[in-house]
Amino acid sequence: MDDMNTPQWPIGMDEEAFSGLAGEIVNTIAPQSEADRNGLLLQLLVAVGNAIGPSSYYRVESTRHRTNLFAVIVGDTAKARKGTSWDRIKEVISMADPDWKKCLASGMSSGEGIIYQVRDSEETTDPRLMIVETEYAQALKVSRREGNTLSPVVRNAWDGGVLRTLTRNSPLVASNSHMSVIGHITQDELIRHLCQTDMANGFANRFLWCCVRRSQLLPYGGSLDESELVPLASSLREVFSYARQGGVVRMGDDAKKLWEPLYSSLAESTDAGLIGAMTARNEAQMVRLAMLYALLDQTSMISYDHLTAAKAVVNYCHRSVKYLFWSITGNPIADKILTALEHAPKISRTAVYNMGGRHWRKHDVDDAISLLVEEYGVMEHHEPTGGRARRYLLRNVYQ
Repeated sequence: MDDMNTPQWPIGMDEEAFSGLAGEIVNTIAPQSEADRNGLLLQLLVAVGNAIGPSSYYRVESTRHRTNLFAVIVGDTAKARKGTSWDRIKEVISMADPDWKKCLASGMSSGEGIIYQVRDSEETTDPRLMIVETEYAQALKVSRREGNTLSPVVRNAWDGGVLRTLTRNSPLVASNSHMSVIGHITQDELIRHLCQTDMANGFANRFLWCCVRRSQLLPYGGSLDESELVPLASSLREVFSYARQGGVVRMGDDAKKLWEPLYSSLAESTDAGLIGAMTARNEAQMVRLAMLYALLDQTSMISYDHLTAAKAVVNYCHRSVKYLFWSITGNPIADKILTALEHAPKISRTAVYNMGGRHWRKHDVDDAISLLVEEYGVMEHHEPTGGRARRYLLRNVYQ
């Protein structure tokens, strides 16, 4: 593919994202790891949010946003060091809260299985569930099977609603679950297995998507001593103790001055089609992240700095979505045209109709081309022939 047609790797998170205790932890780990600094931070925030539990929340009208987050780390096979990044995060959280390790799980195969893990019973007194899927493609495959309830249960778990099964003789109910998810996947697997339905029905936009790649070469591995994590784990232990006292987290006056224009810009986002659908919950994601940064500072008041840090994380995840899904529009005809333009500098309208076996309707093709011209940097070129001009589609910019 021509380099002009390929989107650039997303610019990393602004330094504001690495503020406070979260930044201290990441900046201690990163020099002794090949793991991507952005991936380290996002997984740390997800893990901290899970370890805190369901006590603290931010209220939006009648909705309580808790500290549980979902994230998918996307990189090229083992070279992206996705697993390495999680191992370090798991280590420091476990040092701060040894009981949290009992909340770790994998194997997202059904909604019923998830509910069983956090069901209301004498055996399951801890509402926290930290799902880590290092082969996230498998979960995406399973969710596409007819009758599988994984997608709706995951969506409901992010929302914090009551989880229940309706198809068992003895129905399961989880009334106070606090579930977080981290998935690891390659870009090829993601494009292949994330179906159009999940892209559009609210499943995908409950996740923060994070591009990662190897940050440096350490032929003999890092030399981080566990003793360097001890004071950080001690600080985290204090954070957990504070945050578990529970109660509402509010927006401070200085943060409100930033939040009002931010909220307007997020609500009026110009991203259309698939990108818009994949990032439609950016406002809620930002609030949850800002709440986490506040709790990491052991305060129930979100400050300007906390909101700025959250904004930096969300912006990077938004850039990651644009990078990962730049060649997918959500429109099947437009997607086929974009795929063709990856392999040819230009294609004719006749070639477009041939792609559909001459079965595509003219207005459907026109709609697809309009989408590509308006949102995806495709240009329509008219080439004089002495008679009726030939119409070609070209792609030479990325928007």
